[in-house]
Amino acid sequence: MRKAFLQLHIAVLLAGLTGILGRLIDLNEGLLVWYRLMITAVTLWILFYFTKKIQRISFREIGKITGVGVIAALHWVTFLVASNTPMYR
Repeated sequence: MRKAFLQLHIAVLLAGLTGILGRLIDLNEGLLVWYRLMITAVTLWILFYFTKKIQRISFREIGKITGVGVIAALHWVTFLVASNTPMYR
């Protein structure tokens, strides 16, 4: 229970800081999302490699995962564009 509570607090902290960090970073929105995607993909691959949890998945599953990734990327690009508009400065 204590571990889950700590994980919840870390998640809330990271989610709360995304708007602030998005405003402080001077990259354009597309490039920022691309770097975040690459850091996440490499980190997860390393984590799964060392924990021996890498599994083969079907092309159908790859398509589903890609679809969710595209939606998440569009969300972050639009969020970061909105947080850099003059209305919020």
